[in-house]
Amino acid sequence: MTGSPHEELNERLVALLRRDGRAPIVDLAAELGVPRSVVRARLRELRESGDVAIVAMAHPAVLDLDVGCHLSIKVDGSTQGVVEHLLAADNVTLVSLVSGEYHIVVELRARDQRELFDAVEEIRLSNAVSEVCTLVYVDVLRSPFAVAARPAQMRLDEVDVAIVHRLQDDGRMPFRELAEAVGVSESTARTRTLALLEREVMRISTITRRGARTRNMAMGLGLHVRGYSDDLVATILEIPGVEFLATTIGNYDMIGTVSGNSLPALQRVAEQVRSSPDVTGICTWVHLDFVRETYRLPLGNTRAPVGE
Repeated sequence: MTGSPHEELNERLVALLRRDGRAPIVDLAAELGVPRSVVRARLRELRESGDVAIVAMAHPAVLDLDVGCHLSIKVDGSTQGVVEHLLAADNVTLVSLVSGEYHIVVELRARDQRELFDAVEEIRLSNAVSEVCTLVYVDVLRSPFAVAARPAQMRLDEVDVAIVHRLQDDGRMPFRELAEAVGVSESTARTRTLALLEREVMRISTITRRGARTRNMAMGLGLHVRGYSDDLVATILEIPGVEFLATTIGNYDMIGTVSGNSLPALQRVAEQVRSSPDVTGICTWVHLDFVRETYRLPLGNTRAPVGE
Protein backbone atom coordinates (compact mmCIF):
# COMPACT_ATOMS: atom_id res chain seq x y z
CA MET A 1 0.00 0.00 0.00
CA THR A 2 1.42 3.36 -1.02
CA GLY A 3 0.75 6.40 1.13
CA SER A 4 0.21 9.97 0.06
CA PRO A 5 3.22 12.19 -0.68
CA HIS A 6 2.53 13.93 2.63
CA GLU A 7 2.71 10.62 4.54
CA GLU A 8 5.79 9.46 2.66
CA LEU A 9 7.64 12.70 3.45
CA ASN A 10 6.68 12.31 7.12
CA GLU A 11 8.09 8.78 7.14
CA ARG A 12 11.34 9.85 5.51
CA LEU A 13 11.67 12.69 8.02
CA VAL A 14 11.03 10.35 10.95
CA ALA A 15 13.63 7.89 9.59
CA LEU A 16 16.26 10.63 9.51
CA LEU A 17 15.38 11.78 13.01
CA ARG A 18 15.52 8.21 14.26
CA ARG A 19 19.15 8.16 13.11
CA ASP A 20 19.96 11.58 14.63
CA GLY A 21 17.27 13.34 16.63
CA ARG A 22 19.28 16.58 16.84
CA ALA A 23 20.04 16.81 13.11
CA PRO A 24 19.86 20.49 12.04
CA ILE A 25 16.87 21.58 9.95
CA VAL A 26 19.20 22.61 7.12
CA ASP A 27 20.68 19.08 6.94
CA LEU A 28 17.25 17.43 7.07
CA ALA A 29 16.01 19.68 4.28
CA ALA A 30 19.04 18.85 2.11
CA GLU A 31 18.57 15.09 2.53
CA LEU A 32 14.83 15.28 1.90
CA GLY A 33 15.18 17.67 -1.02
CA VAL A 34 12.57 20.11 0.28
CA PRO A 35 12.73 23.69 1.66
CA ARG A 36 13.68 24.22 5.29
CA SER A 37 10.28 25.81 5.94
CA VAL A 38 8.58 22.55 4.92
CA VAL A 39 10.76 20.47 7.25
CA ARG A 40 10.17 22.90 10.10
CA ALA A 41 6.41 22.82 9.57
CA ARG A 42 6.23 19.01 9.28
CA LEU A 43 8.37 18.54 12.38
CA ARG A 44 6.24 20.94 14.39
CA GLU A 45 3.05 19.23 13.17
CA LEU A 46 4.27 15.74 14.10
CA ARG A 47 5.48 16.79 17.55
CA GLU A 48 2.44 18.88 18.47
CA SER A 49 0.08 16.09 17.41
CA GLY A 50 1.89 13.60 19.65
CA ASP A 51 2.63 11.33 16.69
CA VAL A 52 6.37 11.73 17.22
CA ALA A 53 8.46 12.46 20.31
CA ILE A 54 12.16 13.28 19.96
CA VAL A 55 13.86 12.30 23.17
CA ALA A 56 17.15 11.25 24.71
CA MET A 57 17.28 7.51 25.31
CA ALA A 58 19.72 6.81 28.11
CA HIS A 59 21.52 3.46 27.99
CA PRO A 60 20.19 1.05 30.67
CA ALA A 61 23.73 0.79 32.06
CA VAL A 62 23.38 4.39 33.25
CA LEU A 63 21.16 2.89 35.96
CA ASP A 64 23.20 -0.31 36.06
CA LEU A 65 20.19 -2.10 34.56
CA ASP A 66 22.18 -4.73 32.69
CA VAL A 67 19.67 -7.59 32.84
CA GLY A 68 16.66 -7.45 30.54
CA CYS A 69 13.82 -9.76 29.65
CA HIS A 70 10.71 -10.06 27.50
CA LEU A 71 7.50 -11.30 29.10
CA SER A 72 4.43 -12.67 27.34
CA ILE A 73 1.48 -12.53 29.73
CA LYS A 74 -1.83 -14.38 29.55
CA VAL A 75 -4.68 -12.76 31.48
CA ASP A 76 -8.02 -14.06 32.77
CA GLY A 77 -10.66 -11.49 31.92
CA SER A 78 -9.90 -7.80 31.40
CA THR A 79 -6.30 -6.69 30.93
CA GLN A 80 -6.92 -3.25 32.46
CA GLY A 81 -5.93 -4.06 36.05
CA VAL A 82 -2.75 -5.86 34.99
CA VAL A 83 -1.76 -3.03 32.66
CA GLU A 84 -2.27 -0.43 35.41
CA HIS A 85 -0.07 -2.47 37.75
CA LEU A 86 2.66 -2.74 35.12
CA LEU A 87 2.59 0.99 34.37
CA ALA A 88 3.28 1.74 38.04
CA ALA A 89 6.70 0.04 37.85
CA ASP A 90 9.77 2.13 36.98
CA ASN A 91 11.67 -0.84 35.50
CA VAL A 92 9.00 -1.60 32.87
CA THR A 93 10.05 0.04 29.60
CA LEU A 94 7.42 -1.48 27.30
CA VAL A 95 3.82 -2.59 27.71
CA SER A 96 1.86 -3.65 24.64
CA LEU A 97 -1.47 -5.33 24.05
CA VAL A 98 -0.97 -8.01 21.40
CA SER A 99 -2.83 -10.53 19.28
CA GLY A 100 -2.35 -14.26 19.62
CA GLU A 101 -2.11 -16.72 22.48
CA TYR A 102 -0.87 -14.12 24.95
CA HIS A 103 -2.51 -10.78 25.69
CA ILE A 104 0.27 -8.48 26.95
CA VAL A 105 3.94 -8.16 26.06
CA VAL A 106 6.30 -6.48 28.54
CA GLU A 107 9.97 -5.56 28.65
CA LEU A 108 11.66 -5.42 32.05
CA ARG A 109 15.07 -4.11 33.12
CA ALA A 110 16.82 -5.08 36.36
CA ARG A 111 20.20 -4.81 38.06
CA ASP A 112 20.73 -8.56 38.43
CA GLN A 113 19.01 -11.89 37.98
CA ARG A 114 17.58 -11.91 41.52
CA GLU A 115 15.95 -8.53 41.03
CA LEU A 116 14.61 -9.71 37.67
CA PHE A 117 13.23 -12.91 39.21
CA ASP A 118 11.47 -10.98 41.97
CA ALA A 119 9.91 -8.55 39.45
CA VAL A 120 8.63 -11.41 37.28
CA GLU A 121 7.37 -13.29 40.33
CA GLU A 122 5.35 -10.26 41.46
CA ILE A 123 3.63 -10.18 38.07
CA ARG A 124 3.10 -13.93 38.06
CA LEU A 125 1.37 -13.84 41.47
CA SER A 126 -1.32 -11.41 40.29
CA ASN A 127 -4.78 -13.01 40.52
CA ALA A 128 -5.62 -11.88 36.98
CA VAL A 129 -2.47 -13.40 35.44
CA SER A 130 -2.83 -17.01 34.38
CA GLU A 131 0.53 -17.52 32.63
CA VAL A 132 3.86 -15.75 32.11
CA CYS A 133 6.41 -16.80 29.47
CA THR A 134 9.85 -15.32 30.19
CA LEU A 135 12.67 -14.74 27.70
CA VAL A 136 15.93 -13.44 29.18
CA TYR A 137 18.05 -11.34 26.83
CA VAL A 138 21.57 -12.65 26.21
CA ASP A 139 22.83 -10.26 23.52
CA VAL A 140 20.82 -7.32 22.25
CA LEU A 141 21.84 -7.14 18.60
CA ARG A 142 19.71 -4.17 17.62
CA SER A 143 17.95 -1.75 19.93
CA PRO A 144 17.04 1.94 20.17
CA PHE A 145 20.67 2.52 21.14
CA ALA A 146 23.49 3.00 18.65
CA VAL A 147 25.27 -0.08 20.02
CA ALA A 148 24.27 -2.81 22.42
CA ALA A 149 27.46 -2.79 24.52
CA ARG A 150 27.87 -0.89 27.79
CA PRO A 151 28.99 2.71 27.29
CA ALA A 152 32.67 3.59 27.47
CA GLN A 153 33.94 4.39 30.95
CA MET A 154 32.41 7.60 32.15
CA ARG A 155 31.48 8.97 35.55
CA LEU A 156 28.27 10.97 35.53
CA ASP A 157 27.97 13.97 37.81
CA GLU A 158 24.91 16.04 38.67
CA VAL A 159 25.26 18.17 35.53
CA ASP A 160 25.35 15.09 33.27
CA VAL A 161 22.32 13.65 35.04
CA ALA A 162 20.40 16.91 34.70
CA ILE A 163 21.22 17.10 30.97
CA VAL A 164 20.07 13.53 30.35
CA HIS A 165 16.77 14.10 32.10
CA ARG A 166 16.07 17.41 30.38
CA LEU A 167 16.75 15.83 26.99
CA GLN A 168 14.49 12.92 27.88
CA ASP A 169 11.67 15.48 27.79
CA ASP A 170 12.84 17.28 24.63
CA GLY A 171 15.76 15.84 22.69
CA ARG A 172 15.94 18.90 20.41
CA MET A 173 16.07 21.47 23.21
CA PRO A 174 18.44 24.24 22.07
CA PHE A 175 21.75 24.36 23.94
CA ARG A 176 20.93 27.86 25.19
CA GLU A 177 17.68 26.67 26.80
CA LEU A 178 19.35 23.51 28.08
CA ALA A 179 22.09 25.58 29.72
CA GLU A 180 19.52 27.80 31.45
CA ALA A 181 17.54 24.79 32.67
CA VAL A 182 20.61 23.01 34.04
CA GLY A 183 22.36 26.11 35.39
CA VAL A 184 25.57 26.02 33.34
CA SER A 185 27.03 27.98 30.46
CA GLU A 186 25.91 27.26 26.91
CA SER A 187 29.38 26.00 25.98
CA THR A 188 29.34 23.58 28.95
CA ALA A 189 25.90 22.30 28.00
CA ARG A 190 27.08 21.72 24.44
CA THR A 191 30.32 20.00 25.47
CA ARG A 192 28.66 17.76 28.04
CA THR A 193 25.83 16.76 25.68
CA LEU A 194 28.20 15.90 22.83
CA ALA A 195 30.35 13.84 25.24
CA LEU A 196 27.31 11.87 26.43
CA LEU A 197 26.37 11.16 22.81
CA GLU A 198 29.90 10.29 21.72
CA ARG A 199 30.40 7.84 24.58
CA GLU A 200 26.97 6.32 23.87
CA VAL A 201 25.64 6.97 27.36
CA MET A 202 22.58 8.19 25.49
CA ARG A 203 21.34 8.75 21.98
CA ILE A 204 18.64 11.08 20.73
CA SER A 205 16.03 9.47 18.53
CA THR A 206 12.30 9.29 17.91
CA ILE A 207 9.44 7.44 19.53
CA THR A 208 6.49 7.22 17.16
CA ARG A 209 2.87 6.66 18.01
CA ARG A 210 2.11 3.47 16.15
CA GLY A 211 -0.51 3.55 13.42
CA ALA A 212 -0.83 7.34 13.40
CA ARG A 213 0.30 9.62 10.59
CA THR A 214 3.61 7.76 10.48
CA ARG A 215 1.62 4.62 9.45
CA ASN A 216 3.95 2.51 11.60
CA MET A 217 2.62 -0.92 12.65
CA ALA A 218 4.69 -3.44 14.58
CA MET A 219 4.91 -7.22 14.85
CA GLY A 220 6.85 -9.43 17.25
CA LEU A 221 8.85 -12.45 16.10
CA GLY A 222 9.93 -15.45 18.15
CA LEU A 223 12.51 -17.54 16.31
CA HIS A 224 13.81 -21.08 16.63
CA VAL A 225 17.16 -21.41 14.86
CA ARG A 226 19.38 -24.28 13.86
CA GLY A 227 22.39 -22.56 15.34
CA TYR A 228 23.52 -19.04 16.14
CA SER A 229 25.86 -17.51 13.57
CA ASP A 230 27.06 -14.07 12.56
CA ASP A 231 25.76 -14.74 9.03
CA LEU A 232 22.25 -15.40 10.34
CA VAL A 233 22.27 -12.24 12.42
CA ALA A 234 23.59 -10.17 9.50
CA THR A 235 20.91 -11.60 7.20
CA ILE A 236 18.10 -10.68 9.59
CA LEU A 237 19.46 -7.23 10.39
CA GLU A 238 19.72 -6.40 6.69
CA ILE A 239 15.96 -6.89 6.25
CA PRO A 240 14.24 -3.47 6.14
CA GLY A 241 11.88 -2.97 9.05
CA VAL A 242 13.77 -4.93 11.73
CA GLU A 243 13.75 -2.58 14.74
CA PHE A 244 14.86 -4.91 17.53
CA LEU A 245 16.70 -8.23 17.68
CA ALA A 246 18.11 -10.19 20.60
CA THR A 247 19.31 -13.67 21.42
CA THR A 248 17.41 -15.12 24.35
CA ILE A 249 17.19 -17.92 26.88
CA GLY A 250 13.70 -19.37 27.05
CA ASN A 251 11.05 -20.61 24.67
CA TYR A 252 12.72 -18.93 21.65
CA ASP A 253 16.33 -18.68 20.56
CA MET A 254 15.92 -15.16 19.22
CA ILE A 255 13.26 -12.49 19.49
CA GLY A 256 12.65 -9.46 17.31
CA THR A 257 10.33 -6.60 16.45
CA VAL A 258 9.62 -5.51 12.88
CA SER A 259 7.66 -2.53 11.59
CA GLY A 260 5.73 -1.85 8.40
CA ASN A 261 2.97 0.24 6.87
CA SER A 262 0.37 -2.53 6.72
CA LEU A 263 -0.31 -6.12 7.74
CA PRO A 264 0.80 -7.42 4.31
CA ALA A 265 4.05 -5.46 4.73
CA LEU A 266 4.63 -7.10 8.12
CA GLN A 267 3.91 -10.49 6.60
CA ARG A 268 6.49 -9.90 3.87
CA VAL A 269 9.13 -9.17 6.50
CA ALA A 270 8.18 -12.34 8.38
CA GLU A 271 8.50 -14.34 5.17
CA GLN A 272 11.97 -12.94 4.55
CA VAL A 273 13.03 -14.02 8.04
CA ARG A 274 11.37 -17.43 7.63
CA SER A 275 13.17 -18.03 4.33
CA SER A 276 16.57 -18.22 6.03
CA PRO A 277 17.74 -21.87 6.04
CA ASP A 278 18.95 -21.44 9.64
CA VAL A 279 15.48 -20.48 10.91
CA THR A 280 13.61 -23.66 11.82
CA GLY A 281 10.47 -22.06 13.26
CA ILE A 282 8.80 -18.71 13.70
CA CYS A 283 5.94 -17.41 15.82
CA THR A 284 4.43 -13.96 15.26
CA TRP A 285 2.15 -11.59 17.17
CA VAL A 286 0.85 -8.17 16.17
CA HIS A 287 1.18 -5.23 18.56
CA LEU A 288 -2.34 -3.82 18.82
CA ASP A 289 -1.71 -0.97 21.28
CA PHE A 290 1.56 0.23 22.74
CA VAL A 291 0.42 1.39 26.16
CA ARG A 292 3.99 2.26 27.12
CA GLU A 293 7.02 2.51 24.87
CA THR A 294 9.53 4.65 26.68
CA TYR A 295 13.20 4.83 27.50
CA ARG A 296 12.86 7.48 30.17
CA LEU A 297 14.79 6.64 33.33
CA PRO A 298 13.52 7.67 36.77
CA LEU A 299 15.10 10.84 38.18
CA GLY A 300 17.48 10.53 41.10
CA ASN A 301 18.89 7.03 40.42
CA THR A 302 21.64 7.91 38.00
CA ARG A 303 24.59 8.19 40.30
CA ALA A 304 26.82 5.20 39.68
CA PRO A 305 29.91 5.29 37.43
CA VAL A 306 29.09 4.02 33.96
CA GLY A 307 31.27 1.35 32.39
CA GLU A 308 33.24 0.52 35.54
